[in-house]
Amino acid sequence: MSTKIDISCILKDHFATMRNERTGSFDWNDGLLFIGLPTVMGVVAFYARVNLDTNAIAIMITAASIFSGLLINVLVLIYSINQKVDFDNKMPKEMVNLEKNFLKEIFANLSFAILTSLFVIFCLSLLIFSPDWLDKGLIAIIIVLSINFILTVLMALKRIHLLLNEKFKT
Repeated sequence: MSTKIDISCILKDHFATMRNERTGSFDWNDGLLFIGLPTVMGVVAFYARVNLDTNAIAIMITAASIFSGLLINVLVLIYSINQKVDFDNKMPKEMVNLEKNFLKEIFANLSFAILTSLFVIFCLSLLIFSPDWLDKGLIAIIIVLSINFILTVLMALKRIHLLLNEKFKT
């Protein structure tokens, strides 16, 4: 694969944020929530023969596209906050390192959310032109990715809230 479109670093960085802070090992509760729950919902959708009509597909493509664009802007915001942390002489070094690590994790989560959104758009576009026998599988994949996207954005939102809440206290 071309190194220009190799997304493995985004995947690696995102899943590295799913670790227990105390032990440093993979947090199985996070794994169940972010991988297990969407997968179960996708399997249920597959066997329940969930269907998406053309309007639902169009709305989902539009929503995913808008979220992708907005999240790219949030990535730029995270970058600019990270740059300011370097020049904040008032904070102790330990706090600077903690904040920079937190920003790095938020950046990884949002990058993954954008990537997930792009895959949702791709699968929804395929669904429009796919033969009927492929629809069930594509819809299951779309549901898995969509639920994972929502959970990832919620996680990033909570982290951004915690970070900015601390800034407002000082």
